[in-house]
Amino acid sequence: MMVCAVISTQNSADHIESIVLRTRAILEPDIFVLDHESTDDTVAIARASGAQILSSESDSKGLMISALEQIQNLGFTHAVFLNANNASHVPEQIPMFVNAVWQSPHCIFVAQSKGTRRSTVSNALLSAGALRTIKDAWNNFRIYPVEDILALNCKEDGEHFAPEALVRASWAGIHTKHLELDASCPIEHEIAQSPQALFLSVKLLGGMLIRFPALLRRRLAL
Repeated sequence: MMVCAVISTQNSADHIESIVLRTRAILEPDIFVLDHESTDDTVAIARASGAQILSSESDSKGLMISALEQIQNLGFTHAVFLNANNASHVPEQIPMFVNAVWQSPHCIFVAQSKGTRRSTVSNALLSAGALRTIKDAWNNFRIYPVEDILALNCKEDGEHFAPEALVRASWAGIHTKHLELDASCPIEHEIAQSPQALFLSVKLLGGMLIRFPALLRRRLAL
């Protein structure tokens, strides 16, 4: 098993050096940056700090799929994703993901905030669409089994990729497990309440209803 870290950035010049150096202390040298059209010096600072830069050229696959394909081609089996602009995505917590995936290499592990849990309508709809409980679906601090995720044929990109991947993983029989961390994720909570999030959640619920007979037969066969 080979694990890397993928740091998503967008105009993160003020703090990307610290994030890269702290992540390198955990997973040196397997640190990648996936930049989302920064207009500042984010990419140059990340490269100078020791991160490798993933190609972010736009194509029909989307940036997330392209990033996963690139790291798979480099031989990595698992990728920890974190967002440089979210202070709750703490590099020092990466070993928790790595230790967990050693025990269950075909699971997705998602950060779940400790303390008060704030439910959202989109999370409830996503859980219904997945036919299993999904918590903090919009929190993109997680570890993916790369080959398994690429096989899901996800259509969404950016912040919408994370919840779609969890729902499609459930349809494919891939389990999602949650790691309770000392972190709050206000950015993801705000995104989860947006009209775009609700639209995606309803769309995935509709996808489940179409697949329901086959999903039910598989569940009963287990």
